[in-house]
Amino acid sequence: MKAAKKIRKKYSPNKAREKKTRARRALYDIKVNHLSVRKAADKFDLSYSFVQRRVSGSVEVEARHGTGTVFTDSEERQFAEYLSEMAKRGMGLRPGEFLDLIQEIVSKEGRNTPFKNGRPSYDWYRHFMSRHKDILGLRHEVLLESSRAKLTKTKLDDWYSSYRYFVNEKDLLNKPERIWNADESRFNLGSIAGKVIGPSRGTFPSQIPHLAGSSSKARLTVMFCASASGSIMSPFYVYPKPPPKGVNPLNGGIAGGTVEYTENI
Repeated sequence: MKAAKKIRKKYSPNKAREKKTRARRALYDIKVNHLSVRKAADKFDLSYSFVQRRVSGSVEVEARHGTGTVFTDSEERQFAEYLSEMAKRGMGLRPGEFLDLIQEIVSKEGRNTPFKNGRPSYDWYRHFMSRHKDILGLRHEVLLESSRAKLTKTKLDDWYSSYRYFVNEKDLLNKPERIWNADESRFNLGSIAGKVIGPSRGTFPSQIPHLAGSSSKARLTVMFCASASGSIMSPFYVYPKPPPKGVNPLNGGIAGGTVEYTENI
């Protein structure tokens, strides 16, 4: 038990980060201030061999004991910033959805990982959250209507001022054709098949399809993207699997639209 506690303390995330900081400072003094390896090691309470291996390049500065991480610090930081931004936009990912995303990335890039079936465990997730607790946290979502009710004129003015500054900084103030915004809408498909107003049998003798999944939570998602100049891209539709038989969901829709089917909806 004492040995286990000693190991946990030795390789705790905070202690590892603090040691990496000392290692970077030691290398800085060696390269910039021309301090000897031994003096730099003594100055920052590091072993001579630890510093020497990093000076020679045989070991990376960020290297640590134990098995190597699947993702670099930079990659993990990008994940953290992505999760934060998605939540701000009202499309936050739940822990399981985040792990699904990581599994997809690992699969597409063919990475060799210790994850079972390429999917990280919740233990990895908890450590990831701990490593990036400065910008991430598990938060309760608030209904959009409630958020809008709390919107004040000051907050609205601040948002527009910030947006104008952003557009001006990117040199897009007088280029509305280069400013695009995308958003999605979801429509429940969990209704029970019944009578609907539709084409007569003479004009459409085939059966009228009922696009509904096996679950009451099945939804159709439509993504639109438009520019500030008024141009609109063709819509993108996401239907739940299985695809409907005997009918094309794009019939009667906007020309150029695209449809895909998924089980994760």
